Amino acid sequence: MKKEKLTVTISGPAASGKGTLARMLACKLNAVYIDAGWIFRYAAYCLREGRIKNPIHLLKRDHCRDWQYVWDGQDRFIIHDGRCLDKELMDSGLALFTAQLASNEHLFAGMACLVNKIVSHYSRLTIDGRSAGTVFCPDAEVKFYLTAPEGVRAERRRRDLLRAGYATSYDDVLGDIRLRDKIDSERLYDPLRIPTGAVVMDSGLATGPEEMLLRMVEFIKTR
Repeated sequence: MKKEKLTVTISGPAASGKGTLARMLACKLNAVYIDAGWIFRYAAYCLREGRIKNPIHLLKRDHCRDWQYVWDGQDRFIIHDGRCLDKELMDSGLALFTAQLASNEHLFAGMACLVNKIVSHYSRLTIDGRSAGTVFCPDAEVKFYLTAPEGVRAERRRRDLLRAGYATSYDDVLGDIRLRDKIDSERLYDPLRIPTGAVVMDSGLATGPEEMLLRMVEFIKTR
């Protein structure tokens, strides 16, 4: 595909396949992948550790040198003090903490500033997150909204956690998924919603991410 300006947003509830497909699309389209949720989790991690009082502080000179969002063409990382934080940010407790913080308008605004700062550096990107296509890149050329039954999403997240080294049960993960859905859909500021103009796709009906990727690429070609 041509290397023209292109922004693709993928939003939807937790574990609907947003991250996997946004990453795969970035590789396919020769774009940069921005994981808004991962950046939010990093801000929440710093708040929980007492390093900052508001996510916006991470853009200040005395903090901005301490961390970096990296896309290496295959995967994304957040480097903190020279160390990759993948396992720490995968923690399900941090995920719930992040969702709770994001329901606060002022903290959400600070987190959003971090994401928008990174987005501003690129003209060709894919971005996933519950606010992708609404708060982030509302004028994107292509928007997708992914959904899937909660049971399918819980099993996906359980497998992800096991691969990351976290022992957990399906019932525990399902409970977390339901709680996150409730927080995301009921918060007063920027609740989870389908972005204007988004194509809604049920990833639970596909045989796998490769089928979903093919459908997305075909749609982008004909946009």
